[in-house]
Amino acid sequence: MKSIKYSYGLKTVAFLVALACVFSAAWYTQLVVQTLDSYGWQKGLTSDELTFTDSSLFQQEVVSTLDDLNRAYVQNNWESDQLPKYDTLEEEQDYVLTQFHQFQEEMLATYGGEVYVYSATGSSVRVEETTAYGSPTESIGSFANTFHLNSIGSSEFTLYSDETDQEVLDTVAEVYNSTLENYKRQFESSVLQAQQALSKLKNVQYYLYNTDTGEVITNMPAEVTAENFREYLNSPDWYFGYTCDKGLTLYSDSLNIDTFYQGNYAIPFADLLNSRFSDKGYDVYFDIPMPLERGDSFADAQEEFLTGASQIRTRCLATVALLIAAALLSLYLVLVTGHVRGREGICLAPGDKLPNDLHFVLSWGLGIAAGTGAVVACSYAIGLSTDEIFFPALGALLSAVVYAIAMEWINSVAKGYKAGRPYFRSTLLAKLFIAWHKGNKKLFGALRRIYFAKLNSLSKKVRWFAFFYLAVNAVLALFTFERIGFALFLLVSFNVICLILVWRYVISLDKIITAAQKSHDGEPAQLLDTQSMPQPLRSLAENFTAAQESKAAAIEEALKGERMKTELITNVSHDLKTPLTSIISYVDLLEKCDIQDETAQKYIRVLDEKSGRLKRLIEDLVEASKVSSGAVTLNKIRVNLCELATQAVGEMEDSFEERRLEIVLNTPETPPVIFADSQKTWRIFDNLLNNARKYSLEGTRVYVDVREENGEGIFSVKNVSAEALNIPPEELTQRFVRGDQSRTKEGSGLGLSIAKDLCTLQGGALELQIDGDLFKATVKLPLAYDGDIAESVSPVSPDTPNSSSQ
Repeated sequence: MKSIKYSYGLKTVAFLVALACVFSAAWYTQLVVQTLDSYGWQKGLTSDELTFTDSSLFQQEVVSTLDDLNRAYVQNNWESDQLPKYDTLEEEQDYVLTQFHQFQEEMLATYGGEVYVYSATGSSVRVEETTAYGSPTESIGSFANTFHLNSIGSSEFTLYSDETDQEVLDTVAEVYNSTLENYKRQFESSVLQAQQALSKLKNVQYYLYNTDTGEVITNMPAEVTAENFREYLNSPDWYFGYTCDKGLTLYSDSLNIDTFYQGNYAIPFADLLNSRFSDKGYDVYFDIPMPLERGDSFADAQEEFLTGASQIRTRCLATVALLIAAALLSLYLVLVTGHVRGREGICLAPGDKLPNDLHFVLSWGLGIAAGTGAVVACSYAIGLSTDEIFFPALGALLSAVVYAIAMEWINSVAKGYKAGRPYFRSTLLAKLFIAWHKGNKKLFGALRRIYFAKLNSLSKKVRWFAFFYLAVNAVLALFTFERIGFALFLLVSFNVICLILVWRYVISLDKIITAAQKSHDGEPAQLLDTQSMPQPLRSLAENFTAAQESKAAAIEEALKGERMKTELITNVSHDLKTPLTSIISYVDLLEKCDIQDETAQKYIRVLDEKSGRLKRLIEDLVEASKVSSGAVTLNKIRVNLCELATQAVGEMEDSFEERRLEIVLNTPETPPVIFADSQKTWRIFDNLLNNARKYSLEGTRVYVDVREENGEGIFSVKNVSAEALNIPPEELTQRFVRGDQSRTKEGSGLGLSIAKDLCTLQGGALELQIDGDLFKATVKLPLAYDGDIAESVSPVSPDTPNSSSQ
């Protein structure tokens, strides 16, 4: 069941099979329609059993034979039957000469000179120079039915304005005679063809009687007359007799006396016989003996009929079966649509996410277009023989396209329903309505909150001013319908006055905003002229000025405190250095004395260790003070980061081994070159490596990586901490903060702070990361470029206290 539900291949096969079923059903439907069209729709749809004499195939053969009889024997004389239909030569000559004189006068009066007149179907008149009879150069109009032989049809000939009347008459006579001769040949050829077609028929018996002359035209025995015609029929199954005075006097039961088909058009049977025989004075008797003998067009039509009729029921059943199969497969596709193996819920395709009404319009628009094409193709296919495949194939293909479009839309709706997506709420119109509704609620809510907001500092007159402004505008707008001039003047004047009042507030507010922006950018505070400001904004400006003055005083006090702290640290460190130097010197002298007491030697070693630690603390204090105050000069040069890192690691390698730490250095093939102070960068690396040496877990590795990344040189140190790091990384760069909370290990808590400040002064950064016991410090310094040259930079002391000293 899961395979049936989730198999993509099974779904694809089901869709393709359903598509093939629809294509085949459309193909069979066209074949059935073609057959019924050939046999007659009414009989084909209502009769339990089709008969050949009821089919349009049979009726068309009868009409064709009657036409041949008419051309071969009734209207077969050129002089009497055809020539009177055309105008005489004199009539044509008079007409053309009259038209020629009229155009000759008009063209000469309008253009002058020689007129070249070219006449054909939809005649056009052109003008050219007097001496040229070549190609015309200018078209001046189109004149239909000009210089035609009216009754014969369009005849092409050329007339020039300098021709005489006799020349025109001779031209018309030449065209007239040649045209009539051509029509005569065509007529005689059609008569001969009709006689030959009749001679080939084996299944037709006819008797024609001219009531005026008594002439008889028949292919039956000589003793046959109108009275005994029926007695001489071989098989009285389909026959009729039609006379001039009484109409249809005799006919078989199988004769359809209402209408006959001539091509795709149904015509009354009586009109057919009157136009061809009765109106010409002929009685006609006609018989098709059954069964038919092979060898003529009637027998061929019967064979085609029997073949097609036997296939109608089979094709109809096949069509129904194919449509049922397509419906069942479509139902399966609707039930399993949206389910994809390995994914929960209903999976929507990109087209399913379109608004439902837009999806509907696109799908059914394409479907209607394809369906219209299918109907047009099928209508063309109906009149064709069953051997023609282009239009039937096109109609079936477009029907399959309609099915594919419809299935895509139905499956999309089904997936939306399964996914709990409301159909109408997912339409574009619904979304626009909801958005409009929410927007109006927000708009009116915002207006209500704005208008009825609690005003603490501003006067409540502002609310009344807004109400008064809207009310006056509304009243003045109503008055404009009656007295537009005066009311419009009042409306404009009132709004100009209100605009001036509001503009005063805008100018004052702009001054306050500008002062606030400059204060934010670090510019000195500026005094605001509050005398010209409205009362509410005047209070705001005065309060802002007072706040700026307080802020400036606080900054000055903070800077003063920072300078005093820095001077205190510097002075105290300097005062401590002198006695500490003496202590270190005397401890060194004591170590060189020959003291045998082991306790005394132990005390001397402790004094040496603690005095050295105190010396390093004082040096770190002085360094931190200089860095935080900006009293550091940077000598920037091009520095090979790999060489500097290798040297720093090499000097620290012995001290790492004492703590059973293995240091691993990774450097790239192409060393990154930075533009920095080599001494200060060395101090950064030294602090980080010392930090790793002091706080790493013994017996672990310390990884040092050097690389280039995003235009910066990277130096990173990664180690495993011996103590739990329950402290945020940003706190470790503050002064006197240590990862060793118990403070049992050596260290002042200034190393990372100094390293961070030195990175910042050189345009770089120090980033710390803590992941459990894993500690990583990353130094980022800008790379050197070809244009960088050695320079000495003295950073300016910041106006605000350094973050590391807070």
